[in-house]
Amino acid sequence: MIHQAAGERNYHSFYALCAGASSAERAALFLPPEGTGGPSAPAAASAFRLLTHGQCLRVEGIHDAEDYTEMKKAFLTLQFSAIDVQEIMKTVAAILHLSEGGTTQHTQRTDEQAATVLSRVRA
Repeated sequence: MIHQAAGERNYHSFYALCAGASSAERAALFLPPEGTGGPSAPAAASAFRLLTHGQCLRVEGIHDAEDYTEMKKAFLTLQFSAIDVQEIMKTVAAILHLSEGGTTQHTQRTDEQAATVLSRVRA
């Protein structure tokens, strides 16, 4: 999870969350807003070093935003509650933030913000 070889990506759930989260989810999870990554890089994913090591933010035939929607539907099909799904997404976001060691390319992140995301996971 820490480093990918050139041309490889990390776990798909990270990219799906970054591409498919709503504006409200982005705000709650401290993810960069949509449209900040430019035309050649997905917005939020390009802000996290954990996702850029392999220099492969996009893969032909993979639609991360659609995968996010399908992943959330799958959780509900498996009878996870909406709250459980939110908690899972909070955990995925917390892993992204913790991997940054307090900063991202998008904006400075403080240890307090990472702690806030983590406290939301535990709440």
